[in-house]
Amino acid sequence: MNREKLLLCLLLIGVCSCNKVKKQEVIFDDNIQNSEDSIAMSSFVKVEKAIKLETLPYSMIGNIHQIIKKNGLYYINSSNSPIKVFNEKGHYVRNIGDLGHARGEYASVLSMDIDENYVYVLTNRKLMIYSINGTFLEAHDLDVNADAIHVYADGYLFFVLEDKNVLHTYTKSLVPQKQAVPRKQALRISKYMPFCSLGDKVLFHEGHSSDVAVYNTASNTFSAAKLLDPDNCLTIEQEDELIEKGLKVHKSSKRIFDGMITTEHQLLVASMYNQEILIYAKDFRTNRTMSFPIERIVNDLTFVSPQSFFASDTYSKENFITYVSPILLSEAIQKEGDAVAKSPCADLILPLKDDKDSNSNPIIIEYSLIL
Repeated sequence: MNREKLLLCLLLIGVCSCNKVKKQEVIFDDNIQNSEDSIAMSSFVKVEKAIKLETLPYSMIGNIHQIIKKNGLYYINSSNSPIKVFNEKGHYVRNIGDLGHARGEYASVLSMDIDENYVYVLTNRKLMIYSINGTFLEAHDLDVNADAIHVYADGYLFFVLEDKNVLHTYTKSLVPQKQAVPRKQALRISKYMPFCSLGDKVLFHEGHSSDVAVYNTASNTFSAAKLLDPDNCLTIEQEDELIEKGLKVHKSSKRIFDGMITTEHQLLVASMYNQEILIYAKDFRTNRTMSFPIERIVNDLTFVSPQSFFASDTYSKENFITYVSPILLSEAIQKEGDAVAKSPCADLILPLKDDKDSNSNPIIIEYSLIL
């Protein structure tokens, strides 16, 4: 074969190889509908439920780290408290375990997850398993110091910050399988819920960047995705460079992301660029995506600030979950005056306000996106 033909063959092989490279998934593509004017929250948010958690001496919760709704119950991981369970009427049901060092107790909860049959509590180098009714079943020592857990049908996904790769998969018998996502300084962010579920996919948002690791539980494979593809979005490598220089990520000239929540079919994520905060929303059934400048959102549902409405430490398959203190709700309602009666969810919200006790347990609000 002469030199010209050899070069031609090599070029053709290169083209074929390039064609086989899978394009990285972009979650929010270019077809985003942007809202420029003031927009009522009720135009894209529907309140499904509003429930006041009863306040009793044995049901008090602290600062909330996680809320997970499963099997019609709310499981709440909060500071200085064992995991507490409430039903859909707001009644206290039970504790999961207790604080302490005896059998079935834990000093603290790093993370929790729930499936149809069990409650999984991650504490220091240990995984504790309880029945769905709160009975302690077993505890397993872990060979890694995991910071968070996600449970799926065939195994566990752990976030292990101290290892060279931060995502670890294990079988249900706790046999290690795969690792992914190299450790970076930018991942040293305190996240009680670093994992978000979308059907068979588990999303792990890397720091404040546009980068997302995706674990497919059905195929037991990892892949990479981006929230947005524009050049002005921060990458995880660029965030690491900022940290090495001692600079704050919010001073970055790039678009940053902070806070991601999902239901089975919908996703919300907050973004900031040039001091403007946007809420990006997507419905994977309709494939419709929208963005909303948070300063132009008028909260005509609960009247608290839009920034405080979207909580990122919650998960439910059916609806998004947020929470608000009754006294804060009362102050917001009193400030708005006559406008409250026009709220689309006035009948749900007004009976729940309480301007007497600042120590009352919060109001749980479930909502969905209208996209």
